[in-house]
Amino acid sequence: MMKTDKEIDEFAKYIVKEASVEKPSEEFVNKVMDAIYLENKTALNTSFKPLISNTSWFVIALIFTSVIGYLLNIETKLPAMFNFIDGSFFKNIPSIEIFSKIHFSNTFTLSFIIFSIFVIFQLIVIKNYFNKQHHF
Repeated sequence: MMKTDKEIDEFAKYIVKEASVEKPSEEFVNKVMDAIYLENKTALNTSFKPLISNTSWFVIALIFTSVIGYLLNIETKLPAMFNFIDGSFFKNIPSIEIFSKIHFSNTFTLSFIIFSIFVIFQLIVIKNYFNKQHHF
């Protein structure tokens, strides 16, 4: 049997009358406000440690400087775009001849320099991105 629209409407009214509206407890607002307060308090007290510590940055800078200094000291001819770099002051610094038998091609040297620049750029971009996320 098909129920008529009138019967469906009466049934819906009956269900709505019988269904009671839930009322929150008297302490509901206080509990919610306390939870919000605790959430804000823990968010403000959270301290973030940098991804790379200052000591690590110092070691990275030291390695990077050493590699650049070594690359400027080698006898291979760098590409024409690096002719403006005067590496003669590195000749006065006494060096350990650890890498004297290792020679890098010009392609490797140029690609290493470009890769290093991109890595530094990417670190700066990522650092700025995370700084913006944590300062609403």
